[in-house]
Amino acid sequence: MFVAVVLYYTAAFIVYASSDFLSYLYAVHQGRVALRKQRDQRDVTSLVPLNVLEPSGDAPWSFVRYVTPASLVRGVFDFAIPLVVAGVAIWSLWSAVHQVSTTTRPPAPPSAPAPPAVAPVVPPVIEPSPKTAPVPTKP
Repeated sequence: MFVAVVLYYTAAFIVYASSDFLSYLYAVHQGRVALRKQRDQRDVTSLVPLNVLEPSGDAPWSFVRYVTPASLVRGVFDFAIPLVVAGVAIWSLWSAVHQVSTTTRPPAPPSAPAPPAVAPVVPPVIEPSPKTAPVPTKP
């Protein structure tokens, strides 16, 4: 029964995690597209002479290059490691249940002798007959 509960929760995790993982991949993809677009705009504007451009306060964030690797590492911690832990837990439970079910039990220690398996002798019930029936007395 315990193995069934673990299997159920592992299956539930896989269902929920697959949805979250697809959302995560989509968000990472959208982030990459936005960063690529920002970089391409910066490259295009770098070709224009400096006196034509207006000064802007939009300097690129200095840690932009770490966003994708950090997202991928978080994805491993959020999705891959729990699956590995669940696999190890299922394997451990399965091997423990299998070991218990295949292990022979030691013989029972000798105890007091068992009572005989015969029914106790019960004296027969004698029904009164008309000859032995008590005679009612008159008051």
